[in-house]
Amino acid sequence: MEDVQNLASDLIPIREMLIVGDLRPLYIAHLAFNWDDDAIEPPVPAGLRDQHYALDRLRSFYEIDPDLLSVASEASPERNKSASDDSMIDNWMASLSEAELAENLRRCLTEPKLAASQLLTTIRTQASEAPNLGTGERTLGQLREAVSKIEAERLRIQLAEAAKRSAEQKAAAEKALEKQLASIAENPELTIGRIDSAISERNRPAYQRAAKQLGLLAMACGKPMADAKADAIRQKYPTRSALSSELKKEGF
Repeated sequence: MEDVQNLASDLIPIREMLIVGDLRPLYIAHLAFNWDDDAIEPPVPAGLRDQHYALDRLRSFYEIDPDLLSVASEASPERNKSASDDSMIDNWMASLSEAELAENLRRCLTEPKLAASQLLTTIRTQASEAPNLGTGERTLGQLREAVSKIEAERLRIQLAEAAKRSAEQKAAAEKALEKQLASIAENPELTIGRIDSAISERNRPAYQRAAKQLGLLAMACGKPMADAKADAIRQKYPTRSALSSELKKEGF
């Protein structure tokens, strides 16, 4: 109800639908207000799967799950092609006498703001065919159960896609690590230099980087080389407890 003015404007076509016998708004309202799972749905109106902004606004206002309307529309027949206003007006005029035409013309001239719209509504109502309805045979519980299956399948697909992305990311990370370790093994002195440079910054984040680099050195060149470097660091910096703590966290 935060956007009442726009909502009211968007729902204006609903009135015209009902006037010409389009029962889609009533079917949507039925879905919104009938919560008896054992109740049989009403006859399904034609064109329920057709897009219409007013019907979509009505569905949204009633907080109906789009999947529920989609499942319901499976039993909806195709809508009959409606005649244009021009052809309806021509047919209607042809059915009137000269006196009736003159009277309607006089009304349009004397009541220009009201008569024309009333006449057009009358013409559309008279021209409308009997509603094309599909037989309502499903219970509302069956409709909602079908929605649950759709949601479960959607969740299964989402989880499968997430697992696939995770596996791809893991494989990419492993490939990047292999490349990094190969580079370290080819020239371990560069990594040792990065370790010493980080330690010289004398702060915990830098010590953490040094310990991580030492761990990579162990993976690339073997634990003995990394252990020897860790022992040399402790001997050189015996009072730096933060440094010693970070090395211990990495297993040195």
